[in-house]
Amino acid sequence: MKYTVQNAFKDKNTNAIYHPGDVYETEDAKRAGELQKRGFLGDEIKSDPAPTPPQDPPADSDQQQNPVQTDQQQQPAPTQPTDQQSAPAPAQTQDSTPLLDRTVDEVIANLSKDTPKEVLNQLLLDEKAGKNRKTVTDYIESLLKN
Repeated sequence: MKYTVQNAFKDKNTNAIYHPGDVYETEDAKRAGELQKRGFLGDEIKSDPAPTPPQDPPADSDQQQNPVQTDQQQQPAPTQPTDQQSAPAPAQTQDSTPLLDRTVDEVIANLSKDTPKEVLNQLLLDEKAGKNRKTVTDYIESLLKN
């Protein structure tokens, strides 16, 4: 059985990384159903297109913009920005290093109550999907509560 990947994830059984548009193949209908329910896979592909293996992102790809989640993590439904709003830009430090690739102290030093809520929400999701440092997640959550 083949399915189109809807949202990026890392398969917990094979450790393969799948990106939107890839084709996920399995003979385990229960597993496919689980991944569909959680929003990672679309409907089963009935025709027989050429398989699309998982691909590594391009070298210049910014992980902040399209984080890969493991299929063990719950993923909220994706939202598209409207014409009046724009998607938050990934937070970066002055030397262009993505913020969440920095030390805990540097992350905290670069965030404040003035950081837009959309950016804080995206950073929180990215941190939990990546390094998942308690100090960083606690700090971002405290900024979101205020």
